[in-house]
Amino acid sequence: MPDTALPTVLTTSRAPGRGLPLQVAQKVAQRILTGHYPPGTTIPIESALAEEFAVSRSVLREAVKLLSAKGLLTTRPKLGTLVRPESDWSHLDPDLLVWRAELGVDERFARHLAEVRRLLESEAAVLAARRASPDEKAKILAAMEVMEAAQTLGAQVSADLAFHRCVLEAAGNPLLLSLGGAVWGALAVSFAVGTRDERQWRATLPRHRRLAEAIAAGDEGAARAAMLDIIVRHIGEVRANPTVGSD
Repeated sequence: MPDTALPTVLTTSRAPGRGLPLQVAQKVAQRILTGHYPPGTTIPIESALAEEFAVSRSVLREAVKLLSAKGLLTTRPKLGTLVRPESDWSHLDPDLLVWRAELGVDERFARHLAEVRRLLESEAAVLAARRASPDEKAKILAAMEVMEAAQTLGAQVSADLAFHRCVLEAAGNPLLLSLGGAVWGALAVSFAVGTRDERQWRATLPRHRRLAEAIAAGDEGAARAAMLDIIVRHIGEVRANPTVGSD
């Protein structure tokens, strides 16, 4: 069985030296993400939260600033600190992705991510099959071999991400690559959720192999179909494993 720790790409909030404000921000953010503090409501007053978390008011203020920058909170005179509408949240912020992962990825988040992937990656696979150079094809096939050799959850998620990045790079469109980078953390979260069972992981490998070989053969239709198969099946895996552990 693969290990259950979050891979390195998902542990930004645990990095040493980021301080108390980020730790407090995480606690408040997770209450927002779970609906404990719904959009449009005010969070408890500064003194109450500072006492609850056993931190100074200055630390609490810094935490609020962090969450304001991430689109979760806004402070208004005489009204207090309000939770902003979900449409304002920076959903692809690395810290928010980590905190969401530790709560577990719900089906709604997974569905939204799948919709983005269908738009982005299926066409990237077509372009890769059309444009990939011999070196890029060799790189994709090599990344496939790394996936097949991966043994732990961290190695599997990292290898999966690296494979998909190789496909985006082979598409030959720097704008597409940048868009892919914007959802990278979300993909890492989603991959970590789906990669919880050794049998499930091994079952994904032939699908990725078909994609790699379709691109290597320059078969655009097969590349699109293989990528869509990967994405659609991954949704089922996420539904079967809705929670990521935090240890």
